[in-house]
Amino acid sequence: MGIVLDSSIIIAAERRGHTVREILEQVKAAHGEIEIGMSVVTIAELVHGAYRTKTQAQQQRRLEFIERLSSDVPVHPVTLAIARLADLSQLGTSESVKCF
Repeated sequence: MGIVLDSSIIIAAERRGHTVREILEQVKAAHGEIEIGMSVVTIAELVHGAYRTKTQAQQQRRLEFIERLSSDVPVHPVTLAIARLADLSQLGTSESVKCF
């Protein structure tokens, strides 16, 4: 079993100035040694947000953050089988938000 990082958690942490390393450390501190992954949809949402920034500097910083994130965290495709596994009551969203 593992944790799939949601874009809202990643965005909140990045806006607070957390690095990818800090985000992963905080998740592990809150949940123990657990597998961490992301959906390819999360990457698409992050890239969309990066291109909506107000300045070129913000855009570049966010794109670099996304590259680092996607190199450090496995990115999983969304298949019908994976979609059927989604159960929002099991995500522990409020706990995840607290660690950031």
